[in-house]
Amino acid sequence: MQYLKLARQLDGYGEISFPHCSCDARKEGHVSQIIDFNWDTVKEWELDDEGMSFSFKYAPPDKKPRYVKIFTPYYVFLYDCFERIQEERKWNING
Repeated sequence: MQYLKLARQLDGYGEISFPHCSCDARKEGHVSQIIDFNWDTVKEWELDDEGMSFSFKYAPPDKKPRYVKIFTPYYVFLYDCFERIQEERKWNING
């Protein structure tokens, strides 16, 4: 636990960067998508092996829920990251 407390203070902790991939942003041309959200707003997430995609739903306060679907060869890694982050958040909440 002491290691995690120290690691959480480092710049970039909790940030992930990936190479460009397609997304469902509904914009034409090359889109560089940056997603920034509060982990408290993440409600569910899943991966799609057939579509090689990862999707999650988040619900900002006072707004309707939004879905994000990311098509990437790293979709399993994204899923694992979400699982781990939520697990660590539970540790933080439960002591």
